[in-house]
Amino acid sequence: MPAKLRRELSAEEIAWKREGTRTYQELTRRCQSSMRQIEPLPAPEANRPALRAPKVEPLISLRRREGTK
Repeated sequence: MPAKLRRELSAEEIAWKREGTRTYQELTRRCQSSMRQIEPLPAPEANRPALRAPKVEPLISLRRREGTK
């Protein structure tokens, strides 16, 4: 089935998608560069630092702010 144009995307929606793609690609690079085989921990480590991930705004929030669906 051929694609059907539903509406034009706003510049903000395109920027949101590009940023999300960059975030995903960076997470993939980080994972691949640090991946190594390990043994599972017998119990959770005390004071283990949490992964710091970039803040990503959900698309629904962007659409609500623009007043689109």
